[in-house]
Amino acid sequence: MSNITYKSVKIEITYSNSETERLGVKVGDKFEASQEYLNGKPKMQCWFNVNGTDCVAYACQHDEDAQIKITTCKILKK
Repeated sequence: MSNITYKSVKIEITYSNSETERLGVKVGDKFEASQEYLNGKPKMQCWFNVNGTDCVAYACQHDEDAQIKITTCKILKK
């Protein structure tokens, strides 16, 4: 059985697609986010919120065709 947990991280946007740009997200913007962990190992997904809209950022990939708000980011050291 998988064990998914989340850790609070700060992210900086490195790519913003058309969906997140409509929300006003720009390259260089920083957000508090939750990084997903599976069985204690960090995954690519970081979840954050922009004006009430849930968004997901991937550390090294993006997908313009996804149904969910997707952008890319880097995790900043706190």
